[in-house]
Amino acid sequence: MSRNQKGPLQLLYEHVYVVALVTLASVAAAWLVSAGMDPVYKSRAKGFLPTAQEGLSLTSEAPNLPSGPQLPVASTEVQDSLIGILKSTDLRGRVSQKLADTGVDRGTLYLRKNVDFEVDKFNFVVITAWDKEPLRAKETAQIYMEVLRDHLRTVTKESVARKRLLFENEVTKSAAELQAAETELVAFKMAAGRVDYTAELEMTASRIERLRGLRDENDVNLETFDGAIAGRRAQLLARPDEFQETSRSRVQNPLINQYRSEIESLDAKILEKMISEGLTEEHPDVVPLIQSRNDVRERYAEAAKEPFVLGTVGLTPDPIRIDLEGQIIQLELERSRVLEQRAYVQAQLDEAITEFHRLPEYKAQEELLDRRVLEIQTRLADARSRVNETRLFQALEPNYIQDIESPAIPNRPSLPNLGVNLGAAALLGLVLGLTIVVLIDRVRAYREIAPW
Repeated sequence: MSRNQKGPLQLLYEHVYVVALVTLASVAAAWLVSAGMDPVYKSRAKGFLPTAQEGLSLTSEAPNLPSGPQLPVASTEVQDSLIGILKSTDLRGRVSQKLADTGVDRGTLYLRKNVDFEVDKFNFVVITAWDKEPLRAKETAQIYMEVLRDHLRTVTKESVARKRLLFENEVTKSAAELQAAETELVAFKMAAGRVDYTAELEMTASRIERLRGLRDENDVNLETFDGAIAGRRAQLLARPDEFQETSRSRVQNPLINQYRSEIESLDAKILEKMISEGLTEEHPDVVPLIQSRNDVRERYAEAAKEPFVLGTVGLTPDPIRIDLEGQIIQLELERSRVLEQRAYVQAQLDEAITEFHRLPEYKAQEELLDRRVLEIQTRLADARSRVNETRLFQALEPNYIQDIESPAIPNRPSLPNLGVNLGAAALLGLVLGLTIVVLIDRVRAYREIAPW
């Protein structure tokens, strides 16, 4: 049978020894390599982050009771965050340090290559550790889980500690504000002097009505006094004279003697000028004296026409006028008294009205201060409650990672897997043998075709 007439099976049959030899050689090599490899043991730990964490409250019972079963968190974001924390250099360094404390030297590079993390289909966090020593593999997986749990607990407690510090600062601040608000409220009440604003309003309203009545009464009295005073003044103006004549006497006109004396004096001066100095009546020094004498003589002639004039007149005050003036003075005094009383009543009324208008403001201000004190007291109580809750929470040891499968010491190594290695080697040998058979067939066909 020619080469072109041979099928694949016949070709394989003719060269089955080649395939068998290559396969046996691959299996033998795999066995030798596996036998020469150091065994590697695998240990793993499983846990999960619960959906509902432990709660604590001093004011409500609900957070202290479980809200449901502890189930794994199904959020991919949370799961990715956990894997990120496990792969972080900081966490790897803590694990390395903790292993070093137990006498095992496993650096961070070794841990990065020999520890794997994943989240399985049940949302469990799986930590797988490989090591040449089975005990070390188990310890590595176990310490990784413990360090993860401690890390979550530490981070949470640090967050709670920061919140507690904020709450304590709020307690201090609120306590100071409460003291200041209470002091302000007490000072306001003492300054206002009010206890019952409703009764105070009623009393002030009654006082306003009473004072208004007194003011109106004073206004009526003032109008009455004004009318009486106006009437008395009209009567007083109607009286003709202030005094009444009771007697009179006549005496010689005193001007006659006065003018006579002046004329005699002027005559003496003129005569002296004319005799002693030899002056005439036309002389400039004598003419003024003669003119003055002539003027006095004219006044003397006028006075001589009434040789007697009125002497003394006896007068007495008008008794009716006096009585009217006394009545006016008395009425004005009474009016002044009523006017002063009205001014006092008006001042009291203005004060009462102002007080009446201020009372609602006082009440609103006191209510505002009361609300402020109550608000600060509530805030202070809440802050103190939060401080106590955070203090109790810090005393707890919450388990953020629930163990599902604790790492165990492996009984047999996971690597090398002799069965898997031999099977892979046999498959590889079979493929390699078939490839060699094909190559042999191609070489033979090339030789038959070649002309040499």
